[in-house]
Amino acid sequence: MYVYQWQVHLQICMKLQDIRNLIRQDDTPGAIEALDNLVDEGAGHNQRLRNDLIILSNRYKALKHKETLEGMKPDDALREYTLVNQALLNLIDEMETGKAHKLNLDAPATLPLKEPASKQRLLLILGGIVVIILLFFFFRSPEPVPPTPVVINVDGYWQTNLPPLQYLLIQNGESYTWQVVGAPDIGTGRIQGNTIISQVGGRDVTSYVSAWLPDGRPSELKSNDPQFSNLILYRSQ
Repeated sequence: MYVYQWQVHLQICMKLQDIRNLIRQDDTPGAIEALDNLVDEGAGHNQRLRNDLIILSNRYKALKHKETLEGMKPDDALREYTLVNQALLNLIDEMETGKAHKLNLDAPATLPLKEPASKQRLLLILGGIVVIILLFFFFRSPEPVPPTPVVINVDGYWQTNLPPLQYLLIQNGESYTWQVVGAPDIGTGRIQGNTIISQVGGRDVTSYVSAWLPDGRPSELKSNDPQFSNLILYRSQ
């Protein structure tokens, strides 16, 4: 008979230790349910203990409701949950030792239950990795931004030094069309930096900017092409 009672007591102590582990893992609802099941199985034939367990269960549910719907300061919530967990630990001690603990949910809360060392190390490692990643992105050299190419503006009418010869250039990005005003001569061209290259008679004729307006637009175009070296194009506005 004595051996059987000792075996039962040992089994209860092992289950109580499992419930302690649930509390340390912040699984308060699981600890309450496990403790309630243990009491139902016959551990702790004490109506006051059963009543205290009901009070703690209701207290925890009320805290959850208040935290979810009404809002609580983090410090206040931690203090309240710590009181509930400490009271659960007191009930476990009473079931093991038979020494009664007075249920007190208004006492100053002790420090939160200490997490296992392995979990603390894991959190420290993860925190260090996050800090390193943040420092990398904060201090790394910015990627060089390639300069935006500036296309000179040649759009509009151009007078020449050979009146009444006049050209109209219609620009579209880096390309343009040209035509002689009042004549059927037309063609296309492209812009490369400060030079414009016109298709004339099936070949390229290159002109360059020789003067600029105050707003940065070219005002004078010249060419080194032998056929057009004496031709100058002007833009006054």
